[in-house]
Amino acid sequence: LINELNKIFPGITDQKCFPLYNGINNIFLSKKLVEVKDPYFFTAARFSPIKGIDLILNITEEYIGYRLIIAGGSENDLRIIDEYNIPNECLLIGKISPEKMANYLQKTSITVIPSRFESFGIFVAEAICSGSPIVVSKVGGVPELIKLAKMNLDHFGKTIFDKWVRLS
Repeated sequence: LINELNKIFPGITDQKCFPLYNGINNIFLSKKLVEVKDPYFFTAARFSPIKGIDLILNITEEYIGYRLIIAGGSENDLRIIDEYNIPNECLLIGKISPEKMANYLQKTSITVIPSRFESFGIFVAEAICSGSPIVVSKVGGVPELIKLAKMNLDHFGKTIFDKWVRLS
């Protein structure tokens, strides 16, 4: 496809145009399943209204002894974080490596993905591949992603999948 593009627009260089793969890093595929989870909820996103972080900030009020760990965000996000009323039970850890992300996903009680819109949902796929139970908004490409993830599972596999994955 890039070669065809270069024929039409010969001025495009490899620095301006390159393939970007929409897939899961092997780090998320190689983790062992952890069945006994740690007492925290996890999410990762930038602090944009579309990501819905404000919808889950009070989740720990109902789950005493649990913490909400929020990864991600940019320098600009950290400047606007004062607009959010962050409870003491929330821990903002900022941008983290894929390795650390996979470790959090592997051990969390639930990954919560409250997006108001999600075009594909790569974070959803990473959480599933890490063996994390998830609760995710039924928006954008997420329902299709969940359908694809279940496609080749047998009845037993679908039963387990449905136990760990919730669309709301």
